[in-house]
Parts: sequence; C-alpha cells; structure tokens
Amino acid sequence: MRDLHNHLQAIGSEADRQASTTPIATGTIDRQGYDSVEVFLIFGTLAGDPSTFTVLFQESENANFSSPNTVATTDLLGSIPSPTNANDDTVYKFGYIGSKRYLKVTVTQGGATPGNADVGIIVLGGNKSQQPTG
Repeated sequence: MRDLHNHLQAIGSEADRQASTTPIATGTIDRQGYDSVEVFLIFGTLAGDPSTFTVLFQESENANFSSPNTVATTDLLGSIPSPTNANDDTVYKFGYIGSKRYLKVTVTQGGATPGNADVGIIVLGGNKSQQPTG
C-alpha cells in the first residue's frame, strides 16, 4: 500500500480554551502495538500579557502514571517548543522514540496575565504491529 491513512491511528488528544494557568493534558496514552508516536501541538489564538507556554512530555511503565519520568531529549525527534502569544495559529510536531508504554503530554500557560488560548494536542501512533490500524 502506498497510503498513510492505514498506517496511522489517533491514540490520544485534547483540545481546550485555556483561560488560566490550569494545565491542558492528554489522558494516559497507551502505545502498545505502535512502534512510533508523533505528537502535534496546535496553537490557535493566543492572548495574554505576555503569555508563555510550557510543554511537558512524560513517560511511564505504569498505566496509572504513579512514577512518571520527563522524556529525555534523546528520546525525542525535534524539540519541545516554548511558544508565546506571538505564535498564533502555529502547529508544532515532535516524535517519541523511547521505550516506555505509557505517555502523557501537558501544556501549561504562564506569564504575568494569562489570557484565552486555543490549544490542541493530537497524538498519532504509527507502524502498528498489525495493519491496517483501523
């Protein structure tokens, strides 16, 4: 097959209008059966004076995330961004090549006066052990 459609599956997502420093986070992402993971961070309209955003990518062997680790930069393809309110309508992507089964992505808004921010997170699993993905 020469398609991408049958080789990718959304395995996690979250979208929200963030109006405070309350984090936006995916649930626990189970990557069992997927050899690769790609994360897309989608920033729509970002407001604040000034707003900054911190992205945290965690991994664990435990489904309940009882002892998570921050993902090492050596287990990422690309770098985790540090967007500001100057980055309206921007999509960032990075890949995970680590060995842990469970993942979580969190975006937290900071800054002197956090404002409304449209933020989305999409996590895709690829190279599934059994094709097509669904």
